[in-house]
Amino acid sequence: MDPSDTTVKNSHYIIGPYGEVRLPGGFSVEIDALYRSFYLGEPQVTGGNWEFPVLAKYKLLKIGPVKPYIEGGPVLSHLTGSDFNVAHASNYGITLRAGIEIHALVLRISPEIRHDGFFLHDFTSNSFVQSNRNQAMVLVGIGF
Repeated sequence: MDPSDTTVKNSHYIIGPYGEVRLPGGFSVEIDALYRSFYLGEPQVTGGNWEFPVLAKYKLLKIGPVKPYIEGGPVLSHLTGSDFNVAHASNYGITLRAGIEIHALVLRISPEIRHDGFFLHDFTSNSFVQSNRNQAMVLVGIGF
């Protein structure tokens, strides 16, 4: 693979299960297991990215079918299935999200804006460095 061709193309979807434990006062804890595929350069090298965020969530309004919320917490990311050598296949960071939860019969539809900031640990000098894997995206979650 040509080292100058490092363009990463992600799939247009993220899929995976999530669970939420509701707590008193509009608070809850959410845990996700999110997967997306990607490919890198020519010849095409494919792989996947798993993310496991653990989020503290707060619903701003507690009445009605539309509930705005904010959430944030740590996220672990791991690259899988790639046939190229990656120095940091696993890393971690912080995710921040804001969205609305819409109750429609038995469905919960949750469009949200998400920002992830990842960090890398340099084990040789025992210091933390900022990764260039920061990302912002718009997601729509569907739950029951």
